[in-house]
Amino acid sequence: LFAATVPVLLLTGGRAVGPNDLAFTAYLLAVSYAWFGWCWTKGGQTLGMRAWRIRVCTREGGRLGWGRSLGRFAAALVSIGAAGAGLLWAAFDRDRMSLHDRLSGTVLEMVPPAGAVPPRPPLQALSAPDAAATPPRRGTTAGGRTHTAGGSGHTRFRSCRRPR
Repeated sequence: LFAATVPVLLLTGGRAVGPNDLAFTAYLLAVSYAWFGWCWTKGGQTLGMRAWRIRVCTREGGRLGWGRSLGRFAAALVSIGAAGAGLLWAAFDRDRMSLHDRLSGTVLEMVPPAGAVPPRPPLQALSAPDAAATPPRRGTTAGGRTHTAGGSGHTRFRSCRRPR
């Protein structure tokens, strides 16, 4: 917003703009929306959202369009303008969504760090026909994992290692 004020100061000859100047306020809101709208529609993240590794997207998981980003921006102005009540809303919402996300149909999602390894899939139990004829005893290893099943429910587990 500082950079957006420079052209206005040049046009006014360096004279300060009054606090009640509606044209200047509308200009700053338009510049703010242009910034947030561009960030949200192009990558789903502002610079601050990148630092916190969060991204905004639609409830369906898609990118925001300019219309939805305008709705989110307008709803965020209401959320913040009401003494931050729309942000506090997230503390009591069952899905932990702020009011402007709820109103605009957007959600925030965590972004894994660059180069992060996806989580391993859970261990899969082999069915009885796939298991060895004699299941391992309690405390022995089976497929790289310790076998702890007791009683008649013997199960062998496959090791879920990623290829290198």
